[in-house]
Amino acid sequence: MMQLPSVPMAPRTSPVIPTGPEWGYQIKWDGVRTLVRLDGNGGVEIFSKRVVPRNDRFPEIVELLSPLRIGACVLDGEIAYFDGKRPNFQRVLVGVNRKKFDDNLIFVAFDMLYDDGEDIRQLPFKDRFAKLAERLPVKTPRLFVTDLMHDGPALWEWVNTREWEGIISKRLDSPYV
Repeated sequence: MMQLPSVPMAPRTSPVIPTGPEWGYQIKWDGVRTLVRLDGNGGVEIFSKRVVPRNDRFPEIVELLSPLRIGACVLDGEIAYFDGKRPNFQRVLVGVNRKKFDDNLIFVAFDMLYDDGEDIRQLPFKDRFAKLAERLPVKTPRLFVTDLMHDGPALWEWVNTREWEGIISKRLDSPYV
């Protein structure tokens, strides 16, 4: 059984963007942090950042992910509502507090904890991300792996210009802790 962490790895706020070849950067999707466990045969379990089951809150995401046949794995990501310009956190919160089906919700994956049932959390982030991108190589409007960028200040400028939430800086050699 693929064990979930007691809580997902969490970012820390910083006024400074770390730079150097040991860093990678991703857009911060303004949504609901989500762990997803796939059994490889269409079974999907969605969990909140407190590792509380959430299939009942997001049936549209269960429906979106159930056709995936990428092996038994655990993904870390965000359920977001994209309004065409930027993620809309308030619309996702409506999703958390309702049971109405909304196919405007998307799932953005940004890390992988298990691959084919094997715990890969000890691997460096760059290797986990490569496995994730290999498993989900095609981007669709509602399901994709967020990009990994190598110029943090340029990405920061892009998100500020478009009034997005922010960026996440990740050490490329970091295990998932």
